[in-house]
Amino acid sequence: MAVELTRSVQVLEKASVKYIRMVDGVLEQVIPVLKNIPLVPKKLLALFVKIEATTTKFLAACELAERVLPGVEEGLTTASMTKLHASTGDVQRLTTTLQSLVGEMDKKK
Repeated sequence: MAVELTRSVQVLEKASVKYIRMVDGVLEQVIPVLKNIPLVPKKLLALFVKIEATTTKFLAACELAERVLPGVEEGLTTASMTKLHASTGDVQRLTTTLQSLVGEMDKKK
């Protein structure tokens, strides 16, 4: 069960990264242009900047997940307590990062 959960999270992470990178790329191109258009409302521009900052944080979390999850999966499939113990700090850091992102998103509602 834990192995399948780890694999599911890896698939979810890969799918979400694809779209988050797409959004981040669009915002990187659009924000500088919008800053030079006086008709663009300041609140809209601020929203785009916040979204770009959030996508950057998500991508950092996803990069951490890409490094951590394969080791966790290997530890689970081989029943290697050493491998699992070695991943504990990274898993905790990943969990904390994701919780803070969700917390930030909840505050913005």
